[in-house]
Amino acid sequence: MWDGKQRLDNKRILIWSEQGVGDTLMWSSCLSLIVSISKHCILECQEKLLPLLKRSFPNIDIKCEDRRMDLERDDIDFHLPMGNIYKYFIKEISNNKINSYLIPDPDRVKFWKDRLKSLGNGPYIGVSWKSGNMSNQRLPNYCQISELFPILNIPEVTFINLQYIDFEYDLNKLKVDLGIIVHNFDDLDHYDNIDDVAALCSALDLIVSTKTTVPIISAGVGTPTKLANWKQSPWNNILLNPKGPCINIYERNTVETWEKTFNSISKDILKFKKNWSG
Repeated sequence: MWDGKQRLDNKRILIWSEQGVGDTLMWSSCLSLIVSISKHCILECQEKLLPLLKRSFPNIDIKCEDRRMDLERDDIDFHLPMGNIYKYFIKEISNNKINSYLIPDPDRVKFWKDRLKSLGNGPYIGVSWKSGNMSNQRLPNYCQISELFPILNIPEVTFINLQYIDFEYDLNKLKVDLGIIVHNFDDLDHYDNIDDVAALCSALDLIVSTKTTVPIISAGVGTPTKLANWKQSPWNNILLNPKGPCINIYERNTVETWEKTFNSISKDILKFKKNWSG
């Protein structure tokens, strides 16, 4: 394992994903730091991320993770778990502004922009409110869709679902109880087609989300992103917060509801909407 000290200018280093899809996408924002000091960099990651990451990092050898040959491989000089990039480059990561680092398919971005226009007028705002893992430990990071009412009640906005699992009941209840429509594209596989999700996020004007994979993608492609964050969360730190040039984080304390947070986001969206030119 690389210890951050050995020279890599004539070496091949393997960076391997060690957590979930969101973590891999987030930490890929720091890959350029390794590339700049190594002869050859390999990233092994989840298969569903290959199209997006290959396009975004053409100077890195992106491969599907395969641990079966780890003990016998001789094609690398060093390896490093992906999150450990922060261990050796925390100063650079802390001081440098992160630009957009995920590059969506331009043809699919155009496709989604045309598709959005068919729904009505913009601005087009994507929303996500919960994770696929709603364990007790993680639950305070997320909200009920009804708590998004200060945002979803903004007039003359077309809302788009970016929730990737268990959203049908929520969207139907929202429509029946409050008369609010959040459009969902049934032909988009939000869970596995990450490349197309990135294109849709790029086509949207703004994203509002709690701590899911969605704001990692949207911030990474450079779409203005409003993250509603639990301040005392163990995941609220430089290692795990989304990166990008247009990410705004709004925090709530444990003893508070989400009301103040979403009211603040709503006020900022109204300002955004006032200056939106389409």
